Amino acid sequence: MKTTINDSARRHSPFWALTAVFLTLVFLQGMDLISLLEQRSRLQTTLADFHKIMPQAVIINKTVENLGRDLLAMTNQEARQIIADFKIAGNPGK
Repeated sequence: MKTTINDSARRHSPFWALTAVFLTLVFLQGMDLISLLEQRSRLQTTLADFHKIMPQAVIINKTVENLGRDLLAMTNQEARQIIADFKIAGNPGK
């Protein structure tokens, strides 16, 4: 039996189509990996900056907390006015 041109055209291989899809997926995954690595680098930089300023934040927080406690402990009218104006409330958990 002789193979005609029409028969050979009907029996094509999906190799090139699947290869193109596979290469496209590999490319997209590579781009995602690059994006994730850049994001990781930015996150590490931000975390390092955070660790640098954290001791200052703890000091400021303690100072403000102590100031608030001192205000709440005051019994005179001026302290009550300051507490009311700034809506200062004690934290019963600490």
